[in-house]
Amino acid sequence: APFIGLLAAYQLERERPYGQVIAAAAVPGFVMAIPVLLDLLVGAGQEQGFTDQVSSQLEAAGLNVMEEEYGAEAKQLTAQILHLQHRLQPAVLVVSALLTAVLGYRLAWSVAPKLGTTLPQAPFVHLWRLWDWLIWALVGAAAAALLGTAVIRDLAFNIMFVIALLYGVQGFALARYFAKRMSVPVYLELLFYGSLMLSPGLGILVITGAGLLETWFDWRRLSHRQEPVEEE
Repeated sequence: APFIGLLAAYQLERERPYGQVIAAAAVPGFVMAIPVLLDLLVGAGQEQGFTDQVSSQLEAAGLNVMEEEYGAEAKQLTAQILHLQHRLQPAVLVVSALLTAVLGYRLAWSVAPKLGTTLPQAPFVHLWRLWDWLIWALVGAAAAALLGTAVIRDLAFNIMFVIALLYGVQGFALARYFAKRMSVPVYLELLFYGSLMLSPGLGILVITGAGLLETWFDWRRLSHRQEPVEEE
């Protein structure tokens, strides 16, 4: 966290826009992800060790679903979840750094006036938009996941996870934009989000797909705006 703050402050001194400040502040997450990713790429047999370690922790907590009494399907599902968790550890580190940078910036912006200073206004949630070029990073990662070797696939899956999550956030921003534009009551908006949560897989697909399509259709007309837009 201290390094995240230092990098953010350095970017602010250089008068960088909000997106570049957050991206630079998340660099420690990328740095921490490198040894984990290398461990995944060259650590033969470590995945089974990770699964056994987590299983022993669950057993100590009385939640051992790997036992035979839960059935072969539960055991197989648990193993698959642990496998996915192990493979996506680098992506989780990057996402954690991004979240820390965003929340830290919001906190710093709120207390800055009390310290006699000001920070650039971060874009409102409903006006936030990703850089358009990220779509090509997603396309390249998807191609690498399909055509690359096992080593390349691990890296590609982590990149896809991070970018897809960012497009999911953009999809949420798009929903907030239309809700505000059409003056949808808060309870109806919450009901919409709740309905998506009833089917998590479909909800994630809808929100992420909407954020992805925003790159091409630009429904909010934000692609050419260089600075954060103040709320009207």
